[in-house]
This record gives sequence, C-alpha cells and structure tokens, in this order.
Amino acid sequence: MKRISINQKGSLHIAALLGLVVLATMVFAGYHVYQTNKQKSETTATTNSTKQFSSTSDLKAASKSLDADESSTAVDPTQLDADLNSIL
Repeated sequence: MKRISINQKGSLHIAALLGLVVLATMVFAGYHVYQTNKQKSETTATTNSTKQFSSTSDLKAASKSLDADESSTAVDPTQLDADLNSIL
C-alpha cells in the first residue's frame, strides 16, 4: 500500500496572510472605538463647561435675560396639544 503524501510547502504564506488580515481587523476596530470615545469625551467636555454664577446679581441678570426671550410666549398651547394628540 502506497502512502499518499500531501505537499504542504507554501501553505505558510496563507496562514501568515490570514493572521495579517485578523490583526488589521483588530487594529481598525480598536482605532474606530478610540476615535468614537475621543469624540464623546470632547462633546462631554464642551457641554460641561457651563458658566458658573458667582453672585446673586449674575443669577438675576441671567433670569431677566431668559424672561425677556419671546420664544416661550410664541407657543400656542392649544395648537401644541392638538399636534401631540394627532401624533398619538
């Protein structure tokens, strides 16, 4: 009985190429996660940098400025209720 030998010469480059593909995929995924977390932390840093009031006069001035804004008086509550009820 003759033994069949399989020629395995040259198969190492396929395994090395597969390893490189897996490594490149892991590097890309890690870089993508790093960039996403970096953008989130930059966004959080900018939203957390709100002005702190040091005196009651600052607080009163801000309250007066907000009260002078006409955007809250321009809303018709009955129209808003009708729009919300039509959605639901």
